[in-house]
Amino acid sequence: MLEYLRSFGLGGVGGAVRLLTYLKGDRVSKGEPIAEVEIEKAVLVIESPYSGIVKEILVSQGDSVYPGSGLVRVEVVGEG
Repeated sequence: MLEYLRSFGLGGVGGAVRLLTYLKGDRVSKGEPIAEVEIEKAVLVIESPYSGIVKEILVSQGDSVYPGSGLVRVEVVGEG
């Protein structure tokens, strides 16, 4: 099953992707930081809600993202 990892949910505030910590094909565990998004005067660490394999990176460093934007696609492994 493929799941989209979506960005933060702060009422319409957008930001810029500052750092992506995984590459396509990497294994990620639930709760691990997968990206950093810079908004106004803060940097948000986006954690993976899934354990699995990164199948697709949907953004690049410096891209603008908004609440609900897809960041990566993860093939879920070992959950439900």
